[in-house]
Amino acid sequence: MAAVAPPRPSYPPHLPPRLLSAGILSDAQLESVIYAGEAHGSHLAGSYTVDETFDTVMAAPVDAANAVRFRRGWFLGDGTGAGKGRQVAGIILDNWLKGRRRALWISKSDKLIEDAERDWTAVGGYRSDIVPLSRFRQGAPIALEEGILFTTYATLRTLLQRHRCAHATRCGSGNRPSAHARNRPVPGGKLSQRSAAT
Repeated sequence: MAAVAPPRPSYPPHLPPRLLSAGILSDAQLESVIYAGEAHGSHLAGSYTVDETFDTVMAAPVDAANAVRFRRGWFLGDGTGAGKGRQVAGIILDNWLKGRRRALWISKSDKLIEDAERDWTAVGGYRSDIVPLSRFRQGAPIALEEGILFTTYATLRTLLQRHRCAHATRCGSGNRPSAHARNRPVPGGKLSQRSAAT
């Protein structure tokens, strides 16, 4: 990827000037905010139909009712020590100041929520804006009108495994999930997790 020249961006980020004047974001970190903003400002080509859980996505005809479009994403591949948490906080803040005030912060461990809070407050946010998924009862809707929902990759893997087991049972494949899989608690519950990601 380093051998390919990046496109020239034209996106002006919406950030408080003090983040640059005080050195809270470096030039390299600001570059990430700009490239992410450039991507988030447009959508992927085409329209799609989705089911109520967003598990099944299919290309939609031009005249399809209830078709949706997906916003473009952006990939950050920096290594250890580059300040990815500060970059993520800057990207979320840029969206936050435009009124897009619901974000999902996924990390390796639930203990890293302290690092997320540190980086978010450094760019001017409040610690209370970051809400751990574990605060919500399993299976209950996530009552969060705005904020940053913090969860882990392990939680997402657990949800996927349970969904696959349930799907195999519904389809009559005869592959019933093991007792361990059936009884494993799922943080947040399938529907509430999906509602947070949309």
